[in-house]
Amino acid sequence: MVNKVMVTLLVLLVMASTTLGVYMYRLTGEVDSLGDQLEAMRAEQAERGDAVDSALEALRQDTAERLDTLGERVDENRDAALGNRHTIAALQDTAEESSEEITKLRAEVGDLAAEVARTGEESWLKADEVYQVASQAVVEVSNGEATIGSGFVYDALGHVVTANHVTENLSDIYLVFADGQVSPASLVGSCSLSDVAVLKIQRDPGVTPLALADSDAIAIGEPVVTLGSPFDLTGTITAGIVSQRDRFEEIGSDGGSRWIANLIQFDAPANFGNSGGPLVNADGQVVGLIIARVGPASGEGVSYAVSANKVRRVADAIIEGGVFQYPWLGVEGGDLTPKAAEQAGRDSLHGVLVSTVIPGGPAWAGGMQAGDIITSIDGWSVAGMADLTSYLGERTSPGDLVTIEVVRNGVARQFQATIGTR
Repeated sequence: MVNKVMVTLLVLLVMASTTLGVYMYRLTGEVDSLGDQLEAMRAEQAERGDAVDSALEALRQDTAERLDTLGERVDENRDAALGNRHTIAALQDTAEESSEEITKLRAEVGDLAAEVARTGEESWLKADEVYQVASQAVVEVSNGEATIGSGFVYDALGHVVTANHVTENLSDIYLVFADGQVSPASLVGSCSLSDVAVLKIQRDPGVTPLALADSDAIAIGEPVVTLGSPFDLTGTITAGIVSQRDRFEEIGSDGGSRWIANLIQFDAPANFGNSGGPLVNADGQVVGLIIARVGPASGEGVSYAVSANKVRRVADAIIEGGVFQYPWLGVEGGDLTPKAAEQAGRDSLHGVLVSTVIPGGPAWAGGMQAGDIITSIDGWSVAGMADLTSYLGERTSPGDLVTIEVVRNGVARQFQATIGTR
């Protein structure tokens, strides 16, 4: 019984062992298969890892290159930004300076506009005020029957200035003032070469003398007015401008014609009866003594006045000594013509061509000759005969030593001469 049990157990044990062996065999196969699969997976993962590493390395290198490029661009942009910042700062400074300059210019323009407006008002719109002030000292010069010319009160001593050609044929002289007062007058002295005469009032009318301006300061185009009694039309004012200065013209009168220097040309209407009257600026100052106009048969708008500076010299000399000694150089000549300049080898009309040197005169004693071209006197540029005579008339006196520059046969020379009396 026991043996059967043992046998049965043995059989069962053998069967179990066999079953277990088969199972172990299968399990080992499956384990091996799983190992192979795992190894394959490991190899695949390794390949994928290598690929990922390669991709990461390529990405890293590309990123590094891009970062380097971006860094260079950032540096360039930073430098450009710094440059632009400096440029912007410079532009801002320039803009600020320009703004300040514009502000200054606006202020200057405003001041200029105000000055123009003020000058316009004083020059033109207030001519009535100039008339009210200046006309009180303007007189009619009469022969006792009719008005011959005009004049103006020169100083507080009762001297009146007028034109020489107004008084040269008068035996009786009466002065009529703006308020109707009349006073006989006497001739103190005159200068026909300047067409200036000085009278002395016998009865003081109690008017304020007119002030004389510095005629060297006259501007071409400056507004002026005439005051006088043309055609017996008492107290007449006309307006115009200064057309030119330092003219040298032949002026005719009943006593003949003569060349007058230091003339101001103006276009304000001046007629018979204006001679001897004042040419007045916007400040009410005398800039000239009216002496002549171009007649209607010759033209319109050209009148002449002796400059205030010349009037002052002549009048003061006459009041002091009864006579004005007119400066004299002792040459005759005229302005250069294009043909004369060409013959002299000059490409400019600047200068005075000497035609005659008076024997024994100042220029003759100094060594000048006919044919010399005077270009300056005492450094004063001589463009023509008007400049030479104007300088002599206003700036020299007999006895003065002057230096004259000439061109002779194309060579510049200097001479000295002692001014004589004409």
